[in-house]
Amino acid sequence: MVNIKKIIKAHYSPSNTTKKVVNIIADNFEGPTEEYNILNIKKDTEIRTFEEDELLIIGVPIFAGRMPQYARNIIENFKGNDTPAIAIANYGNANIGDCLLELVDLLKEKSINVKEISIKKENTGKTIINAYTNICDDAEGKNCPIKPIEKVLNKVFDEKFVLQEQKCGIRLNKNICSYTFTSEDKFIIQTGIAKSKKHDSIVSGDNISQIRLGDGKYMLAISDGMGSGAE
Repeated sequence: MVNIKKIIKAHYSPSNTTKKVVNIIADNFEGPTEEYNILNIKKDTEIRTFEEDELLIIGVPIFAGRMPQYARNIIENFKGNDTPAIAIANYGNANIGDCLLELVDLLKEKSINVKEISIKKENTGKTIINAYTNICDDAEGKNCPIKPIEKVLNKVFDEKFVLQEQKCGIRLNKNICSYTFTSEDKFIIQTGIAKSKKHDSIVSGDNISQIRLGDGKYMLAISDGMGSGAE
């Protein structure tokens, strides 16, 4: 694994909100930093190169579901050397649209090795985040970066996230690992059942089942399965 010698904090942030998110994520890494403010780049023909021992953390806001055109013009002139990167698409109440996908695809075209993070806001208020990383060469999962990712998410979104699902690249014979984080439940649901069989019956058909769904909701199912009466 390449040792990171410099963290580059790149952002297009007219309101400074995206800049703040980039800085929070950068604070979780050790090493010298360099700020690259896309707003200060006056010529969209300026070539900027990044090396394989540098970590590029780049953030852009979402304008109508897309990346701002000026930011795209600047990023078009990025040139990487298998450079690791973290891509951030910052949004308020708007839909994330294709902005993050657009940013990731553009960086990959420039030989910048970005791993993706997708963010989905449910109508319930919960946030679901899917993160993808390189495999960590540890089938037991002890070296997987779950805690560092969780720490960053908690800090950036100012709420508690918990790991909901993990897929190990080694076990699945893939070159990436994936993690699904969701907002921590505000309440814990505890269920129970009390039932009674009908007179002269040896079994009750009444039953109940509960399961936690992927979006954080809970499904409760009640069954009155046997019925009664003449055959």
